Amino acid sequence: MNVTLGIPRLQEIVVAASNKIKTPFMTCPLRLDKSKEDAERLADKMKEITVADIIERIKVSVVSITEKEGRNCRIYKLTMKLHKPIHYPKYTDVTLEDWEDTLRVGFVRGLEDAIQNHIVLLGKISGIKDYKDKLNSSNGVKNDHSNESESNRNGQANDDDDGDVDDTEDAEDLGFDAQKSKQQAMDEVEYEDGSEEETHDGEDDEDGKGGEDGNFEGVEHGKDEEDGKGDGDGDDSDIEVNGDDSDIEVNDNDKNVALDANNSQGLEETSKSEKRKSEADFKKTDRRIYVKARGMSFEIHFKFPAVEPHILLAQIAQRTAKKVCIQNFGKVGQCKVITCKEDGVMYYGENDGKRDDIPSSVKIEIPALQTSGVHFKTFWEMQDDLNVRYVYSNSVHDILNTYGVEAAKEIIIREVKHVFKSYAITVNIRHLMLIADFMTHTGGYRPLTRKGIADSTSPLVKMSFETASNFIVEAAYHGQVDTLETPSSRICLGLPVKMGTGCHDLMQKLEI
Repeated sequence: MNVTLGIPRLQEIVVAASNKIKTPFMTCPLRLDKSKEDAERLADKMKEITVADIIERIKVSVVSITEKEGRNCRIYKLTMKLHKPIHYPKYTDVTLEDWEDTLRVGFVRGLEDAIQNHIVLLGKISGIKDYKDKLNSSNGVKNDHSNESESNRNGQANDDDDGDVDDTEDAEDLGFDAQKSKQQAMDEVEYEDGSEEETHDGEDDEDGKGGEDGNFEGVEHGKDEEDGKGDGDGDDSDIEVNGDDSDIEVNDNDKNVALDANNSQGLEETSKSEKRKSEADFKKTDRRIYVKARGMSFEIHFKFPAVEPHILLAQIAQRTAKKVCIQNFGKVGQCKVITCKEDGVMYYGENDGKRDDIPSSVKIEIPALQTSGVHFKTFWEMQDDLNVRYVYSNSVHDILNTYGVEAAKEIIIREVKHVFKSYAITVNIRHLMLIADFMTHTGGYRPLTRKGIADSTSPLVKMSFETASNFIVEAAYHGQVDTLETPSSRICLGLPVKMGTGCHDLMQKLEI
């Protein structure tokens, strides 16, 4: 589990004072009557399990077809082979029915939305390309007119040539800008599709032949029409196999087929309950025509008009699978078993009021849980197994909102101390207490920077930190007054600090 350490962590605490840190975690030790096996059981139940965790292999094949009405379409077949239950967490409560429902409803919905967003993005990229083509065509028209004018003019050949060069350069500049805009848009989505003639090439990996079964489920064989052979190219890719970029062969049986989505064989095989689940949130933009989740396999078919651009369905499915959860507990991500000896665990024994130092040999025998992400309610609901008095988190903002400002101050001291400890640097606790007091004395959590110190009521304190000229102008403009009560303001004027021996006056005893 990754945790921000070192100077970046110190900047995150003191300088940024961010509400959302990069690697938040929380820890809590188990009760003394609980074993390590109990800790593993709790950790497995709290782990976030996504669809990507149960996928062993993804295979995508593309088949070009002709509908009964004569329209050309492409059918994308997405097949996923799933891990066997023995690869799942040992103590998880996830069943086959759970992931089947998640795949059939949540994953399909997410996949449909991701495909639609990708198609919209490709349409915008295509618009940039069309704009470039228009510029090129207008450039050709200008050149034609200039050539005609050159042939009809005498004695002004040099002037005409200069004008033609200028017009050509201007058009080329516009074309370059359009090409640059297109390239920037393509870089943002990391999409590399090549030219229009290679729309069916470009899958990351390829395995076997498209339409290898000779028959496509949910598709009826239509009449042999000459128009149906136009786009007879298929694609069969497997993301676990590193294939070459050679052309993909397609069986002749897959070239001329007709599709009836309402009466497809695949939809007839699904049960009524499955239909209700998958069609409950069906949208007009959805493209699925076949969904099947049985055993260790999942298959879904999408229909695309031939005029739409080619998509990399395997990559879209991978990204979507990482976002759809089968099991999760709020904001908690991963969960693992550690011991109370770790720095991120707070434990002072059963009598937490004394805060006795527990020997490391004792702490190492007490299991604890560490999660990525912070959600205190998750630990509170497990108070029968966890010692919730020692719930700890490295997120100062979450501790402040849940346990109060005093707890947040202790977290600041503890986290800064851990940063210096990793470098074998010893810092007096009094310095850390001063920093924590300043950052939390207003009841909130502010950074130790000039922006954080700007809330101080003493102009001289703000001047002594940074950008003195700015604070002087601001204080003069607003008529601010310094009562010289703070140590920094008194030191600036050479006065003794009103603390310690400076909080009272010394008088000499005179005898007259």
